[in-house]
Formats: sequence, C-alpha cells, structure tokens
Amino acid sequence: MKKLAIIGCSHSNGVMLTAPPEQKPVRRLNYMHQEMLEWGYWKGWPHDIYEKYNYETYVYSYPGGGIQDAFFTLSYFLSNNIHYDKIILQLSSEPRWNYYPMEATFQFKKFPKPSKEMFFRMRPCWEPMTRKEAEIEGGYYEMYTRNLLNVINYLPFDILAFSWHNFGTKTNLEYIIPKEGFSDWLEKKLGKKQYTLHKVDYIIDGQKFYGSHLDEEAQKYITEDYYKNELDKFLK
Repeated sequence: MKKLAIIGCSHSNGVMLTAPPEQKPVRRLNYMHQEMLEWGYWKGWPHDIYEKYNYETYVYSYPGGGIQDAFFTLSYFLSNNIHYDKIILQLSSEPRWNYYPMEATFQFKKFPKPSKEMFFRMRPCWEPMTRKEAEIEGGYYEMYTRNLLNVINYLPFDILAFSWHNFGTKTNLEYIIPKEGFSDWLEKKLGKKQYTLHKVDYIIDGQKFYGSHLDEEAQKYITEDYYKNELDKFLK
C-alpha cells in the first residue's frame, strides 16, 4: 500500500468534537487530544481521503499552525529519511508564526485508529508553542511566506496543496490548487446561515470559540465536490 502524509492546522484534526453530535460532546481546551482519540480524530476529510483512495495515511495537524509548521515537518522527513509517496498540504490563513521552546525535539508519537485501519495520527512530542502573530504581521511576513512556499516547491516530494481560507498570498506555484479557499467557497455554496449551522465550535469554560471548524457533513465537500478532480488526479 502506498503511503500518504497530510499536513495542516486544526482543520486537519478531523471533527473537533469528542463524540458524535447526538451525544452532546464536550469540547475543552485541556486534554483535548486524549478525548479526540475517542472519536473526532477518526472523522473528517483526512479520513475521507483514506477511505476513498486507499493510501496508508499519516496526519500531522497543528492547531494554530501554518506554513512554518508545514515546512518544518517536510524538513523533518528529509533529515530522517522518511518517505511518503504523496503529501497533501492544507494551507491555512497567515500569518501564523510560532516560537518553539529551545529544548523542543522535533519528533512525533503515532496514534493508530482503534479499528486497526492503516490511518494514523502523528502528534508532536514537544510542549505547545507560543504564538506571536501580532509581532510579525505585514510585508516582511508575506515575503517570508512566499519564500517558504517557493522552497517547498524545490523539495524532493510529490506535493499537492490547497487553501482552507483565502490564503492572502497569491502564487503561481503548480503544486498549489489555484482556487479560492475551501471555507470561503463552501459559505458561498451553502449560504451564510446554512454554512454556520455546520460549525461545531461553541462557548465553554468561559472562552469563546469562533466557529471556524466544520462538522463531518461539511468536510465531505472536499473529496466529493470542490477538490474532487484534483484529488482524483493526484492520488490515482
């Protein structure tokens, strides 16, 4: 079986719930990873790709992450001689700059699905990083982002990338699907009210989640509609 890596932000996490919606699942900041292992990690568009295209699939998702995390992960593959036949990058809105602790070791722990499918979640072994986006907004960060996207284009991988939101940095790089972001397209297709009903985030523990994560039904548009032709060609 060929091997596929998927790299993205929290929109690659699966469905950001700890149990099916009818069970009134709880979403908390603390211990979210352990609870997502019960249900949410094994749903959503990455698993849809696994089921449809029959690749041994490894998902590297970084809540709050961006192009910097994708580049570091690809560099990790190179330096550790890790081979994937195909790699999908889910690009998020930028800037998303993270400061990693000096003692951070770029390693991952593999979590298999309980049903013994060849579908795995790869969780970073280091502690959460500090986000400092406000300090780096502006033209210099846009240049940095463009540079990383261009460097990725020269890496020895077979890569397809797509944007979740309108990315904000236009490029002509062939490995990036030249469409508007999936989330923006879906809102136009469904209408704002219906689109909002597919969001799974809500207020809990006194902190507001702004409804940016989509449910299982909405994510199926990735493989069944919006990116279907590109994925069919790439993963054939």
